[in-house]
Amino acid sequence: MIRKNKIIILIGIVIIIGVSLIFYNIQNKSSKSPKISISEEEREFGKIKEDKRPLTIIDDTGTAVTIPQEPQRIISTAPSNTEILFYLGLQEKIVGITNYCNFPEETKNIEKIGEISPLNFEKIVSLKPDFILAYAGFQLKEIPRLRELGLKAIVIE
Repeated sequence: MIRKNKIIILIGIVIIIGVSLIFYNIQNKSSKSPKISISEEEREFGKIKEDKRPLTIIDDTGTAVTIPQEPQRIISTAPSNTEILFYLGLQEKIVGITNYCNFPEETKNIEKIGEISPLNFEKIVSLKPDFILAYAGFQLKEIPRLRELGLKAIVIE
């Protein structure tokens, strides 16, 4: 009987620790959004009053990526990233997307770079992007190669 109580208490402790770790992990992930170095005073109704370049962004890998001038050529390596770029009104600057980027409808006219993973480095380099909006999920191991090739990769989860 005493042994059974000890086992029940031990199982309870393991469950409590497990649930605590899950909530801790969720809380930490939600705080890993990219940080842009633009103060609130520089914004008016979501617009930057004055273009302050270079712009440095801390991506979800903790890497500081500096964009020296307004980007003219952007590659998206995931459907969600493509939708974000369209939402921000940057669709005219997108020069490459994956085969899976099919929303919104206007994506059909944008050049395809291939699969989400593995990335087609040759195709990406040939498009001469100012930066790549990359996806941490499938591509995290490929990001160092993009950077070795001299490309600016901003990684988001």
